[in-house]
Amino acid sequence: MRAGDRQLPVDRWLSIDAEILIPAAMSYVLADANVDEVRAPLVVEAANVPTVETAQRRLHERGVTVVPDFVPNVATNAWWWWTLFGDTEPAADAAFAKIASTLGSLVTQVLGTAARDRVRPRTVALAMSAARSAEVSSRHA
Repeated sequence: MRAGDRQLPVDRWLSIDAEILIPAAMSYVLADANVDEVRAPLVVEAANVPTVETAQRRLHERGVTVVPDFVPNVATNAWWWWTLFGDTEPAADAAFAKIASTLGSLVTQVLGTAARDRVRPRTVALAMSAARSAEVSSRHA
């Protein structure tokens, strides 16, 4: 630990004042029993399904934005394919630039539409995913 750091009990991790909460590595960590402790106005899911459905609804009702797990995680999958097929160099700067230029507008669209329609970002992202899947499928039929 660094000077000035303090160690808190493990059950206090959600109640820390923070701008962004990123639950990563474990599923179902934000649940009915602890969701009211969340103080961050933005939750970006990095783990697979870290927030249970009812907790997502409660956060939305409180005005907390929850970016669904598959939105930020698509960046790593896209980067892997772009690198494999030579669309980008396998270097951090090139990867971040490609992700920002390609996926930045996707995230902006998801969050903007969710705010405008007053729905959860997951609802918008799932609808966009279904529409794009149908579009791709129709092109290859």
